[in-house]
Amino acid sequence: MGSSSTRRDYQKIPLLLQLGPEPLSEDFRFHEFWLGLKGSQKPLKALLLEQRLAAGVGNIYADEALFRARLSPFRRGRELTEAEAQRLFAALKKVLAEALLLGGSTLSDRTYQQPDGLPGSFQMRHAVYGRTGLPCPVCGTPIAKRVVAGRGTHFCPRCQGF
Repeated sequence: MGSSSTRRDYQKIPLLLQLGPEPLSEDFRFHEFWLGLKGSQKPLKALLLEQRLAAGVGNIYADEALFRARLSPFRRGRELTEAEAQRLFAALKKVLAEALLLGGSTLSDRTYQQPDGLPGSFQMRHAVYGRTGLPCPVCGTPIAKRVVAGRGTHFCPRCQGF
């Protein structure tokens, strides 16, 4: 939500008021993000997917940001230290900026493509998403997959603090 005029337009659709700021916008500020984390008992993956802390973070990008921040998707928001929250905040911005630059992630079903019909290429940089059983690019431990908030969740059991 880039501007206050956009915010006013959202008042016409109350459900949209529940969305957090987009991580690549100026409205995405650490203090509010940190307060949202500290106030929740939900697992980090669930918090990211519900869109209240940050709008537009989907399943792939939640997994990749949590991996880059070296945080377990199962940790509760309120358990994070400020330094860990800073890592996640930065990782979200970095992952989404890279994905945008590379046209997103186009998987084998080709569901997500760029507006011109060309595939994105961020999937070439996935460290954990869709890599179940393959070695972690950092430590070599096989990537695991479990369900969190009804979604497949990919993670490195070693790098992400298990």
